[in-house]
Amino acid sequence: MIANYLFLIKIGVMMIQKIIVTPLIFLSSTYVFADRFIEDGVGSSSGGIFNAILGVILMIAALYYFFTSYVDWSERQKKGEKPKPKNDLGEWIPALIGYALVSIFAFIPIMFIVRIFGSAEFVREYWYFIYLSCFGLLTFLRRT
Repeated sequence: MIANYLFLIKIGVMMIQKIIVTPLIFLSSTYVFADRFIEDGVGSSSGGIFNAILGVILMIAALYYFFTSYVDWSERQKKGEKPKPKNDLGEWIPALIGYALVSIFAFIPIMFIVRIFGSAEFVREYWYFIYLSCFGLLTFLRRT
């Protein structure tokens, strides 16, 4: 009986991951917080509360995707399994684009934390290292 409930919970998590989270990340705009970092002297126009809420939801969804990827990876490591191989370029390109988009939204809260402990100049100089680290970590978790 409990095994059935655990199976249903796992199926539910997979459905949320594939049906809700992925389209939200793919279909959303990636400029939600971009105007906070641009200082052009003109002033920035806020997109309103909806864009802020959408950005927070997408960041939480991306971090949740990272978390479930880590859980799946650790289960595969315990069992000695490998993920389903991607054979051709038609399978690799959408996967890498998806990983890149998820990494964008997972990268934003990390940059806010780095800015709290560091400075804005540090963020401007090293943001791409942190983004590439997020992308590399996600690719590693999903493909090993």
